Amino acid sequence: MHQQQLKALEGQNLHEQAKHLWRLARLNRIRQLATQENGAKTVERVDKLLQMEGQRYSREQQRVQEKKQKVLQFTGRSLNQQAPKAIKKGPENKKPNAEEPNENKNEGINKGPANKIP
Repeated sequence: MHQQQLKALEGQNLHEQAKHLWRLARLNRIRQLATQENGAKTVERVDKLLQMEGQRYSREQQRVQEKKQKVLQFTGRSLNQQAPKAIKKGPENKKPNAEEPNENKNEGINKGPANKIP
């Protein structure tokens, strides 16, 4: 379950990175063309947009990191630790079998003479 969430977050992270790089490339190309055409106002606007995009991307990266931390808190691991490959099944993790007698099955039920129907 948690592995799926982490994988989804990683996919979101890659998508955001691709979007960020595409926007940077486009804004840098606009800036380059504006510089060649002596468009000082356009260069200023593009510089402001580049700064805003950098801030947006930083916020998005922070949001994804926080989500990863929350997911990993439930598993008791940090970002640097890897998930165990398999869960070991020992006697304490074994599910009770219907064929095996369970000593605690009738716990709390009084079998004494006080519960007999007259």
